[in-house]
Amino acid sequence: RARKIAFHLTGVTTFGGRAWVLLLRCYSRHFIITVQWDTRDVMRAAAKILGTPEDAEAFTYTIRLGTDSRKLVFQSRPQNLRPEGNPDFFTVMGSVARSYGEDDSLTLFISILKDEF
Repeated sequence: RARKIAFHLTGVTTFGGRAWVLLLRCYSRHFIITVQWDTRDVMRAAAKILGTPEDAEAFTYTIRLGTDSRKLVFQSRPQNLRPEGNPDFFTVMGSVARSYGEDDSLTLFISILKDEF
């Protein structure tokens, strides 16, 4: 059964680089959810695990932007804090992301699932 959280961001219409960070504990592990909005108006979001690459292989995370009737969904494995290779981000143009928000805010719905072997 997935652990779910809503991550509410404010200030998404403000121009310039900014970041939001959330520390989450579930399944006896710590995860860091990061959302970055760069100066080129691109939003990037990802989950990282405080653990080894082997620990990360036991989990899958999903980031959903929007509602059930209109949504963007990204799914991946969390990376540890020192990823090997290219980092894996949910990447969306800021104008597209804001179209899923309301006023100056945006909510990302994040699920973390422990894979059963």
